[in-house]
Amino acid sequence: MPSAIIIGAGLSGLTAARKLHRSNWSVRLLETRDRIGGRIQTDAVDGFTLDHGFQVYLTGYKMAGQELDLPSLKLGVFPAGALIQTNGKRYRVCDPLRSPWYLAPKHAIETMLAPVGSFADKWNIAKFRQRVCSADEVQMLGVQQATARARLEQMGFSNRIIEKFFRPFFGGIFLDNSLSVSAGLMEFVFRTFSQGFAALPGNGMQAIPDQIASSLPSETIQLNTTVASVEEDRVVLSTGEPRTADCIIIATEEPTARRLLNSNTGSMKQQAAPAPCASTSCLYFSVENPPIREATLVLNGDGEGIINNLCFPSFAQPTYAPVGRALLSVSTIGHIEPTGEALLNSVINQLADWFGPSARSWQHLRTYRVPVALPNQSPESLATRSVHSRLSERVYRCGDYCESGSIEGAIQSGLKVADLVIRQRELVNL
Repeated sequence: MPSAIIIGAGLSGLTAARKLHRSNWSVRLLETRDRIGGRIQTDAVDGFTLDHGFQVYLTGYKMAGQELDLPSLKLGVFPAGALIQTNGKRYRVCDPLRSPWYLAPKHAIETMLAPVGSFADKWNIAKFRQRVCSADEVQMLGVQQATARARLEQMGFSNRIIEKFFRPFFGGIFLDNSLSVSAGLMEFVFRTFSQGFAALPGNGMQAIPDQIASSLPSETIQLNTTVASVEEDRVVLSTGEPRTADCIIIATEEPTARRLLNSNTGSMKQQAAPAPCASTSCLYFSVENPPIREATLVLNGDGEGIINNLCFPSFAQPTYAPVGRALLSVSTIGHIEPTGEALLNSVINQLADWFGPSARSWQHLRTYRVPVALPNQSPESLATRSVHSRLSERVYRCGDYCESGSIEGAIQSGLKVADLVIRQRELVNL
């Protein structure tokens, strides 16, 4: 029976492990943390369900939808569209055709009257949605030369709607409000949102990696195990213990993958330093009388202050909060920002500006700082990044940075590398 060592028990590593296990490989998955999931982690705090950073599952994901048992996740969905916080008020921007029938007329009027763009801008959004939904995914993701902002300007959107809607919307998705990600990736994500809904599992986002891991034998995953270096035919643990296998798959975040590859003095050594990864902080609050009684995402249309977006996820997924309370999730983006009490005070002050002095009484539950939240996805970074899955005769890699920074990209990458490993083994045995 062929054997594989997989470093990292995030979505990519777990997906690759399950694919290889189902193909009768002996798999050992090494994870440095005390639980699986990589960046997808969930805590239970005082009856609340808190994900490590605001994350959602998009029901428009194709590959992930095929790999996961979605009904068992008991998804709760967010409303389509967003509320734009600007000039002291909130305005709705949505596709009323995706609203519940009894709200569609009201939402259509609110969207058309929202002062976040012209009537032409809003009609242009409908055309944008129609175009990306009919585009070829491979060709779309292959368009990496232009930035998202350049593409939006090319399509004729005004600066007003770019700044008040697209900048905070895509900023919250890519954790970069400069709109400097590749145009193809922006269009892919906009299509995915247009073809489905953002959703949360009943047991939190960690239910997704937990579900994949449940298909593996319990002895497959070894937690609290750190790999110090990777060689052609083995890995060396931090304890100095060597582990050998027929193939090695590095399924860690990009910075860790580069560190492991640079520990090798051969052809796998990575020369160029990666572009900085996107980062975020997510602060959770318990609210007794929420000012918004829906889960619709609220975007910072003014671009001032530290908050990029917020929402009350417990209105989408009631299991996220105990009865009589609502969970508020507040997201900031970027590396340069206050931390600790300074961050909390800045967020509370802005919440009070938006919702009134009662916001100062909301109970802070926890703050999650995620310094490596997404790979850098600017055109320059994508152009210089080598994402070949096979690094040498026996060493491979996978991760969302090899495809797209998303759950879909992570699962796609895990499946691709497992298929490649299996095919190479079959060729050797011919």
